[in-house]
Amino acid sequence: MQGVTNSTGLLVDFTGLEMLNTPSNGSARIEADHDTFNDLLIRLHNGGTFTSLIFNINANHDGWTNFLINGTAYNHYALDDHGNNFFTIRATGGDTLSSVRIQTQGNVGMEDLRQIRLGGGAAPVPEPSSFLLLGAGLVGVSFLARKARG
Repeated sequence: MQGVTNSTGLLVDFTGLEMLNTPSNGSARIEADHDTFNDLLIRLHNGGTFTSLIFNINANHDGWTNFLINGTAYNHYALDDHGNNFFTIRATGGDTLSSVRIQTQGNVGMEDLRQIRLGGGAAPVPEPSSFLLLGAGLVGVSFLARKARG
């Protein structure tokens, strides 16, 4: 599933093991097609980065969740089944976030993930080879235009 950030218009990918959807009321919320979900990966489309992620997990039971931030595991954060499980993940010291994976443990599932706020998003920087190809294309086009004139 994909969404778009309000302030920057960057495309965000939400990938889960279960089928996911968003409610039709337009809120920043993700839920499973059926029952609950236990695994969600959040990242910018095409490899961009961001500096903060805020969200609220609405869990179906008291229990635990784990986060994988840029592939590094951070384990066992308590979840309450009343839906007030607000988390803020922030990069510091000039670092950025490329991905955040949320995984619940045991019989605990996420009924939904709400109030999702992604901050400091930046589109990926093109590789030097992309600039080289663009330059070669512009040289080729100018050569053809010059040949057509003369």
